[in-house]
Amino acid sequence: MVPLDLTDIQGNILQAYNFPRALHVFVKLPDAERGRGFLREFLAKGVTSADLWPVDPATGVVDKPATTLNVALTYKGLETLGVDRAVLARLPVAFSEPMRRRAERVLGDDTHTWEEHLGTDDAHVLVSVAASLHADDALERERAWLELIMAKHGARAVGRWQSVATLDNQREHFGWADGFSQPAVKGYPPDMGVGGRPMAKRAGQGVPDANGSEWHDIEPGEFLMGYEDEDGQWVDEPLLRNGTFMVYRKLEQNVEAFEESLRDEARKYGAATGSSLNQTALEELMAAKLVGRWRDGQPIELEPERPGIGTLKDTAIKPANNFRYGGDADGLICPRGAHIRRANPRTPVERGRSGPARHRIIRRGMPYTEPRGGKHDGESRGLVFICFNADLERQFETIQARWCNDGNAFGLGSDKDYLVGCNGKATIQGYPPYFVRVREDIVTTRGCHYLLMPGIHILRDLAEPPHRRARV
Repeated sequence: MVPLDLTDIQGNILQAYNFPRALHVFVKLPDAERGRGFLREFLAKGVTSADLWPVDPATGVVDKPATTLNVALTYKGLETLGVDRAVLARLPVAFSEPMRRRAERVLGDDTHTWEEHLGTDDAHVLVSVAASLHADDALERERAWLELIMAKHGARAVGRWQSVATLDNQREHFGWADGFSQPAVKGYPPDMGVGGRPMAKRAGQGVPDANGSEWHDIEPGEFLMGYEDEDGQWVDEPLLRNGTFMVYRKLEQNVEAFEESLRDEARKYGAATGSSLNQTALEELMAAKLVGRWRDGQPIELEPERPGIGTLKDTAIKPANNFRYGGDADGLICPRGAHIRRANPRTPVERGRSGPARHRIIRRGMPYTEPRGGKHDGESRGLVFICFNADLERQFETIQARWCNDGNAFGLGSDKDYLVGCNGKATIQGYPPYFVRVREDIVTTRGCHYLLMPGIHILRDLAEPPHRRARV
């Protein structure tokens, strides 16, 4: 196996920073020459790589930087920087097609709900800065620096500066502990970690073998281009080497509507099933059935029942992840349409199609809270969903369009994922089944972009005039 070039791969792809605060801003470049100057500023400052951070051998504490800096580019950004048209023509259509058109055609989005600046051709570069401390002013200093170099090179912010921040106990706004079930990538981290410490991976992160007794790491080419994938193939385009495609998706969560719907449906479910559980326990059971995990992250497949009140556990200990759905084909424990079962089925769901390893994504989302603005009072809450994958169509779009937006793969007809946000129903299997009414205002998509997060050497090439570029 070819070792991963961690110095060239941008950070936060293979290993989550797990920082409490971050800031994202989309930038429009004025032209190729000033755009290259803009990139050179980041390279001089230092784009954060995937190199492992040092560990104090005495305490075992990781020496984290105060801030991290990463850069991704849209198709229009590459075009503006003067990438050769022959190279651009070889890029995937999913990446090059105008975002709003593709979102409506493939993802089923209503782009009328999008914020004006998201999905537009004006967005060329996404700059992401993360800070390792909540109270530190480092993030504000980075924003001031960004504003200075944007002014220096004639670039401008497209729309809002998007702030995101973690919530208590690693929760998202609906109350679930999140971020536990990430794919294990072969070759990362290295077999022995910094300071000679083994860095073990957890069962359930990779791919199950035929009998389900072992889990194997997923080939790096599923997430990084220029490496072997699960089919033994690799992408041989210099522009893409050590890079990955990023999905940036802003999802607004209507917490009040969700809790109201949960209370109503839990009460009806209890009456329909003759349950002896109290209202609080029924609401937690309904929530677990819809998502596939209890709100502390424990999978319902491994813990089907939690009678009584006060059943949510401390999320300091990671929940179990070593499970499959082979013994629950009918969905009587974890419904076939539960969110985590649709997003990661753990076994093939469509006859003649590739196995689950070929549809995995690396997720790096964080919650946001911001004023609604305009004539609307109160706050908007939601998730800035970010994921990385080598093939947008086969990975992210299969999950979103074929599995979350369409129930056919799971024998559910037109049922959509409850968290997609639509008028319709979700099915909880049973004798008889129970049909949950789904409100369309629970989750609203506010925008989307597809980007390339290039290798750092490619960023250096893009910062040079075309006649001096070695690779693109």
